[in-house]
Amino acid sequence: MPFSELARLLLQELDRTQGRTDMGFAVALERTWLEVDDGGEALRVVYRHPLHGGRLGLRVLVHEEHRSPLLPAGAHLADVLRVLLQEVTDAVGEPLGRSAGLLVVDDDGVQWWGDGYPG
Repeated sequence: MPFSELARLLLQELDRTQGRTDMGFAVALERTWLEVDDGGEALRVVYRHPLHGGRLGLRVLVHEEHRSPLLPAGAHLADVLRVLLQEVTDAVGEPLGRSAGLLVVDDDGVQWWGDGYPG
């Protein structure tokens, strides 16, 4: 199944920026990819954060009716992309906080959090 233009652009932009954040932390992206399941399209990011040991995984649902209150209904694709990219880079750049207690570890030792967990 082909991915939406929004999902492809988000993956391309995240790869281009290498997840650079405004938080001042050196976050290392290891892998990014898209997948489709019953919940729709999702971006997955495996990364290392200097304040957390081991590999982390973030899963973010990607859809044009994005949940961000920053966007009005009917926002243009470029605006949705900008907000999604900012949310993803903020998420990987910030310390985990409460999410640290909710991590689900997969068979490869990646500690997942975000919109649903890998199955």
